[in-house]
Amino acid sequence: MALPIVVAIAIAVFAQVVSATTSEPRGGVTVDMTLVGVDAIEVVYRMPAACTTLPLATPFEESLVEHSRAAWVREGDCGELDGGAIRRSGACRDVRFRVPASDEIHDRIYPPAYPIDGLGVYAHTGLFAPTDACGPVTWRFAAPRGEVVFDGRRRGRQVVVRDGDQSRPSFASVYLSARPLRATSGPVTVYAPGVPAWLRDTLESASRAVDARYRALADGIDVDVPAVVVSDREDGGAPRSKADVANQRMMRIGFKNFAGTHDDEGMRAFLRGLIAHEFAHVLQNPALGADDIAWEAEGGAEFMRWITLYRLGWRTADESAGDLADALDACIEAAGERRWTAISGRNQGRTPYACGLAIQALALASRKGGGSPEAALMLFYRAARSNPKASPAQWLECGRDLACEPRTIPALLDGDTPFGAALIAEVERLAIGAVDNAPPGEAARSRMAARTFQALMSEDCNGGYSFNTSSTHIDVLKMAGCKSLHAGLRVTGFAGVALGGVGADASAAARAACARSRSVELQLDGLAPLAVTCPALLPQPSPRLTLDAKALFARLDRP
Repeated sequence: MALPIVVAIAIAVFAQVVSATTSEPRGGVTVDMTLVGVDAIEVVYRMPAACTTLPLATPFEESLVEHSRAAWVREGDCGELDGGAIRRSGACRDVRFRVPASDEIHDRIYPPAYPIDGLGVYAHTGLFAPTDACGPVTWRFAAPRGEVVFDGRRRGRQVVVRDGDQSRPSFASVYLSARPLRATSGPVTVYAPGVPAWLRDTLESASRAVDARYRALADGIDVDVPAVVVSDREDGGAPRSKADVANQRMMRIGFKNFAGTHDDEGMRAFLRGLIAHEFAHVLQNPALGADDIAWEAEGGAEFMRWITLYRLGWRTADESAGDLADALDACIEAAGERRWTAISGRNQGRTPYACGLAIQALALASRKGGGSPEAALMLFYRAARSNPKASPAQWLECGRDLACEPRTIPALLDGDTPFGAALIAEVERLAIGAVDNAPPGEAARSRMAARTFQALMSEDCNGGYSFNTSSTHIDVLKMAGCKSLHAGLRVTGFAGVALGGVGADASAAARAACARSRSVELQLDGLAPLAVTCPALLPQPSPRLTLDAKALFARLDRP
């Protein structure tokens, strides 16, 4: 079955927590973040007398920062947000904003204030963080009638956190609960009322199993289950989710439209994999994945997800080999004829996940020495704890053998061969698979349909596109500048061929239609077909791989 889309991000940070009664540092800035009701936060910037302009950090792409901050509502006349800075007027020192919670999601961006379905707000400080232009920064987090969860622990109604040499509370997550949390002796867990009971049960049982597995593997790496906050909101679209882990101690899972889903083996595998991926981020160095190497963090978490599903008996060897082949295929499609460094989207969307899994699985399959691949990965994580610049190629392929020279990761990432061709060559060198000339399966057809529709929507919408996909349909989301497409349309087929039809290839039908007339009809749910103009070139099929499960695991699990 086709599983819901899941996007996950992890950038871990440290913070030093001090008493809530600690006074404001002399000459510094205080940022108060307080829960207002159940669906908004108030953010107050308390600036020193000598500071009239307080620049804010730019934690992600500038246009997206401006878009997100446009939702802030100024309260009072003490100052305003102007050009990425807080500007104070007069003698007053407190500049106030009300920020409504929003479930708007952007790729690889922590949501600044996410609603937890009437229970409170899960916030991330990155968008609100000032620079140190006006002195050191102190954060005060408050939930006047409820409770604050910070750094994975319950903190009462208020907590004060200071920026310091060893801490970064200016890029951390905090949960502001509108009511006191239930008493528990274990990790903090919060489930919104809309989360189905079967989904909660599956997540909790998976958490226990994965936690035990990772603790057994960690061997010197601190492993603490993060505080977990889970919600499920309806927007009429396809089931999907976004999860994130911040500072290794706070985890949010935001489901969309899961109330109508059903408990089956495919859904359980998806949810167990989600937990295995996110918990794997707890094992990693906080800085892992920075500096244009997201494949390290996301690929490592994806490898742990993939291998853990197999180890715990949640996927068979053949299913696991098929899952890895799907990741390789998706990566080959994303690469086209480009080298790794020429793939502009290598840090966006699913690319760092699929390609990161492919890179690390192949590197571990070619490593020197025996033992489990998880043990080799833990060696790298331990080394990266003390040295964030530790070489993944050296540790994954050579371990502690300093005379060994890695070959797989350098060949994949640094060579002149197109990345997709390099992946195929490595699979063939390891004798774990071959190019598959059979008709594409459901997963390959679904990916190809998404690539085809992206090209069609980009042509119709002046280069922009926004949509959600499933195996049977594509939901068009809001995008400005479109000629024919608009939010609310559900595309169910191309050129008369249904998406997800058994043996049918809707993308091939779209390519044929475009070759004939430079336009293609889109089948719509409940509406007449809609003709859209074809781009100069639609995406072409890429080579696909099939893996031999026995050979693959013999390579990974060498005595």
